[in-house]
Amino acid sequence: MTQADLLRSESLRFRLRHATDAAHRRLEESLALQDRCRSTEGYAAVIARMWGMYAPLEAELARVDLGALGLDMESRFKAGWLLTDLAALGFSARDIAALPRAARIPVLDDPVDALGVLYVVEGASLGGQVISRQLEARLSVTSQSGGRFFASYGARVGETWRAYLAVLEATGATPDAAARIEAAALDTFACFEAWLGEWSFDPAGRPEVLA
Repeated sequence: MTQADLLRSESLRFRLRHATDAAHRRLEESLALQDRCRSTEGYAAVIARMWGMYAPLEAELARVDLGALGLDMESRFKAGWLLTDLAALGFSARDIAALPRAARIPVLDDPVDALGVLYVVEGASLGGQVISRQLEARLSVTSQSGGRFFASYGARVGETWRAYLAVLEATGATPDAAARIEAAALDTFACFEAWLGEWSFDPAGRPEVLA
């Protein structure tokens, strides 16, 4: 069976997993959460950097009518959770307003492209459950004390992911739609990787890591 035959025979979910595997690994290495979250200061820097990407990214997603596909985006937006965490971690409104934001984000023409973005950010919620447990054990950070973003959907994370996958498979049933979703997912990984690549990190978690 050729690679083209394999891609046609498997679900879009597994096609995307295969296509984005290398990008996913690079992003995990760039983020280095195990190293960055050894202190409350380092963790706060992670949340601040995430805010800098999610705020403009979700503003772009809000321009697209994903409700027409059956996805309730209001319940999936995560920038508000990041704001809650920043406030719990001691950031003032002025501090948050001064945080840098990513200039490069995926440009979305319609819901098909948006599904590629969501493959990345919704998939991250699955791994976030592991991080959430580690934060509580290591730093006593819970969803009520600065860990709302990584806790995400909590017990509903599997249900929420499956609802997204159902829309993904139905919408990406044609070769053209599947290719566009894959391209958008890869572009989203590239945007995150570029944003994290610009971020100098001090393992001691000193304040300058927020710059």
